[in-house]
Amino acid sequence: MKSFISKSFQILIVLIGVSFITFTLTYLAPGDPAEIMLTDSGNIPSPELLAKVRAELGLDKPFLIQYKVWLLKVLKGDLGMSFSLKVPVFTKLISSFLITLKLSVVSFILMLLISIPLGFISALNRNKIIDYIIRGFSFLGISIPSFWMGLIFLSIFGVKLGWVPIIGGTDNIKALILPAVTLALAMSSKYTRQIRIIVLEELKQEYIVASKIRGLNKRTIIFKQLLPNVMLPIMTLLGVTVGNLISGTAIIEIVYNWPGMGNLAIKAISAHDYPLIQGYVLFIALFYMIVNLAVDFSYKFLDPRVKE
Repeated sequence: MKSFISKSFQILIVLIGVSFITFTLTYLAPGDPAEIMLTDSGNIPSPELLAKVRAELGLDKPFLIQYKVWLLKVLKGDLGMSFSLKVPVFTKLISSFLITLKLSVVSFILMLLISIPLGFISALNRNKIIDYIIRGFSFLGISIPSFWMGLIFLSIFGVKLGWVPIIGGTDNIKALILPAVTLALAMSSKYTRQIRIIVLEELKQEYIVASKIRGLNKRTIIFKQLLPNVMLPIMTLLGVTVGNLISGTAIIEIVYNWPGMGNLAIKAISAHDYPLIQGYVLFIALFYMIVNLAVDFSYKFLDPRVKE
């Protein structure tokens, strides 16, 4: 319980630091949100109208006053109103998060189904033909940019074959297939190699060598001794992956016009929508730290020694 309270306090401190840095960067960014709003709505931004809108948005106050007002609202659960979308930031973030979460979950499952078996097979057959083939495909996958892979898939399966929609802007099952596969392939190329390294390091341990000397069945060594001991480092790796998935899908979402958080963040930056940008960064930081906290506590269930 003490550990949980301590980590929760650390999360709060980090979030305040992240919020201050984000608020400072958006404040120093070039461009005037009020002017952009008036221009986009077809109004001529006269000095009087510009001053009125800036006052309504609270942009006429000093920096520290703006930050204090915003932070007090955030502590009450109010992330403010989006300048460009005219909707509550929290509501928009939640709706976009659920769409990104759907993409992330499917991509994550596909990545597990690819990278864990291939990583084990590659490690258990070190320097054999199958190992070289898997490492070759992994290297190729890491070398290919995910956005380029997405464009190729879109060209083949969307334009030429017509199996999936190319317009995007929807979160239905058909539109989900290509973004999920693209993300899964890009990630599995990286994590197959990392899982291979983890398994190879564990195979060097004395208890594995002793088990082989005693003549234990290979299947028994792998499933009863090797697998439980590699789960801790793999769990850490997967925990980082979950956080990266949620925060790092922006490029894929842009390529496929997937209406998730990454797409929303890019549009918010283009529109100088400060409340939406600040809310997005804070939301991602909180999610990332919650995932890491969950991974830390999962160690106690995977390894009794951690609990002791």
